[in-house]
Amino acid sequence: MGDKGDKNYTAGDVGAYYDQLAAEGVRLFGQSIHHGMWEADSDSFTMAQDRLTDMVGEKLNLRPGWRLLDVGCGNGRPAIRLATGADCKVTGVTVSRREVELATRSAAKISTAAELDADFMFADASCLPFAGSVFDAALAIESVIHFPDKIEPLREVYRVLRPGGLFVVADITRIEHIPASVEKEASDPALPIDIPETAEGLCTAIEGAGFSVLEVVDLSDKVRRSYDEFLAPLSRPEAEGIDPELVERMRKGIPKYVALARQYFGYGIIVARKPEGN
Repeated sequence: MGDKGDKNYTAGDVGAYYDQLAAEGVRLFGQSIHHGMWEADSDSFTMAQDRLTDMVGEKLNLRPGWRLLDVGCGNGRPAIRLATGADCKVTGVTVSRREVELATRSAAKISTAAELDADFMFADASCLPFAGSVFDAALAIESVIHFPDKIEPLREVYRVLRPGGLFVVADITRIEHIPASVEKEASDPALPIDIPETAEGLCTAIEGAGFSVLEVVDLSDKVRRSYDEFLAPLSRPEAEGIDPELVERMRKGIPKYVALARQYFGYGIIVARKPEGN
């Protein structure tokens, strides 16, 4: 599952955290368990999350029959939504076995299941179990920030994409330098997530894997309400009845991370392409 390197967590730690979160996450943090993109005050968290997913789909420019890879697929909602809308086959990978179960179950429940071609599997992004050049497009929604090592997973996505294939990353970015004392105070192994790269740094990493970056979209202002949504359940009765250990981890890690995010973090979508002939 990979080692920690200079991080305080491993891919196995990420999987264990989401094994705990998977069953209750949709009750706490919206149906997709990632940031949302708001257009109106009346938008629910899930509506905002679906809007962000849809923007990723638009940037992928999906076509019927394409094979799509979702790297860090979570509970499967974004992958299922994109596959259904574009009539393509989607494969989702995650380091959480519980998420694989939930995503597979969600796909089976869809009323159009006969037309939905989706499968989900347990796999580490740093060693994808696929041949080269088999996917037409790939996405990663808030997955890169969880990678203890960014290099190998990005190279693996490059390897399994066909020449000319698009890779769209939606993730948290850093907009300011963070003083070491502030970063140390906010870092907590209770929440297996990395201090993000700047948008420029993330682009550099993606290009280092061989991709050409085509576009960077700054969504920082549109996702800021997500911080309130992440904090709210921790003080609501909904947190009662959930695994006490998980609640304690969230109450310990999320507020510190959100405090850091409000001052130093942004959010972006990066569109990259694997060059033709590679």
